[in-house]
Amino acid sequence: MKGLRELRSSDHAELLEVYRLAVQSCPAMLYTSQQRLAWAAQAGNDDKTVAPSTQLLNCLQRGQGLASCEVDGRVAAFAVREPFDRLALLYCRPDCQRQGHGRILIEAIEQQARDQGVDQLRTEASLVSRPLLERLGWQRSWQEELMINGVLFRRFRLHKPLQPILA
Repeated sequence: MKGLRELRSSDHAELLEVYRLAVQSCPAMLYTSQQRLAWAAQAGNDDKTVAPSTQLLNCLQRGQGLASCEVDGRVAAFAVREPFDRLALLYCRPDCQRQGHGRILIEAIEQQARDQGVDQLRTEASLVSRPLLERLGWQRSWQEELMINGVLFRRFRLHKPLQPILA
């Protein structure tokens, strides 16, 4: 792992690829193939015949984000905060999962928010990201269901009070 850096607008195509690959690789015991297809479609497709969702593109453009990069500079994982008090996106390439990228990104996003005076973060966590977030001190507010491209999903509203870190 090389380290963290701020996201740039020139990263968008690579971020969409990471998003799509991460969703497509979700375990079958958590998400059906129909759910994975509907969710991955939010990022458009490889040959650009289907455009990414406006909501996802707006989040990338308006949000404040970080990339966890490999030694070669490739984005291994990324996180976006949008608006200022919401972890909106957290995705990792399948071949980079379980290597600490998610934890490092979450901790960095939390610190950025603290530094900007945010006293609590919130998110909508998938079945995949919820365990990591809960291990890092995020608390469940409630569970909800939503439709993505006509397919039903379950997710979890989580929050984390941001206490100042004492030196």
